[in-house]
Amino acid sequence: MPIHHIVPRSRGGSDDAWNLIDLSDEAHARQHAIDFVLFPSAPMFHFGMPGWKLLDPELQAAVKAEMKNRDTGLHKLHREKLPDGRSKAGVAHVQKMYAEKLPDGRSKLAYEAKAPYRTPIIAKKNDAVIEFESIQTAGKMLNIPATNICKVLKEKRSHAGGFTFYYKN
Repeated sequence: MPIHHIVPRSRGGSDDAWNLIDLSDEAHARQHAIDFVLFPSAPMFHFGMPGWKLLDPELQAAVKAEMKNRDTGLHKLHREKLPDGRSKAGVAHVQKMYAEKLPDGRSKLAYEAKAPYRTPIIAKKNDAVIEFESIQTAGKMLNIPATNICKVLKEKRSHAGGFTFYYKN
């Protein structure tokens, strides 16, 4: 379940526990869509959010209309499509980010993005201490989404699945 900020960060909300709430994908998408339509300071709405297709047509239309009202060069580029339907701006952005290579030829961005998942971590719950070779291994063994474990490691959450997590030094 996505974690949602009750008072959005774009309007000064914090990552404190009192300001966070678990929402279903549909409710999370609905809340972001409503914020986007009502508040000019709200960040750009992402159509790729889980739950976008679950929104009622009226709310989808309101978001699309607001997108046109806020139209900038970037949004126009995202509307330009390649023959396979992908946005030109999105493809160019990804190509640029993956272009930087490591000496062995691997993409630097892909390597760095996966690095935290390969780092040994420790999970603690009460008196139990468990060591895992990676975030993904811990997630699979404990049935906790790896993204939630990452949030604990980045101190954006205090725990996940009742465990606290630490990098093994």
